[in-house]
Amino acid sequence: MMKAKLPSQTIGTMAALLILAGLPQLVSAHDQVGFLRKKATATDIYRVGCPVDPAAGTPDRLDIAIRTAKAVPFLLTAQVQRDAQSTSTTDPKSGDKRFSATVSLYAGPGDYTVTVAKTPKSGKKSKKLKALVSYTLQFHCYGTQHTETTIETLQDQ
Repeated sequence: MMKAKLPSQTIGTMAALLILAGLPQLVSAHDQVGFLRKKATATDIYRVGCPVDPAAGTPDRLDIAIRTAKAVPFLLTAQVQRDAQSTSTTDPKSGDKRFSATVSLYAGPGDYTVTVAKTPKSGKKSKKLKALVSYTLQFHCYGTQHTETTIETLQDQ
């Protein structure tokens, strides 16, 4: 009888999903759980929509924050961009169950681009970036109150 062999990348991804499934996480409607694979330059890209909401009004900004699920030898940074504006936030301590500082980009209603990438710790070499990591990205559109918020994955690395 012949045994099937799975590629190591498939096994690694399956293991990461099992690990993440066992982690206690507070998840709201505006949390996106993601993974950055072992490649040092891995980057996830999302389109976050802040449409005009008939019930809540017109959004004037997108707020984001990021949390790294487990301790890793690097930091995770989330950056939000729209038109010629951008801002970013970095989770200062991975694995501590706290989100980074929330940052806001005031660019009105429409689509924002959010990227998540690895960042070396100060004085560390980039080879330390080669590890699988899971994260939670928080995102919220606001005007005078919380408005409708949508997300679409554009790149998953």
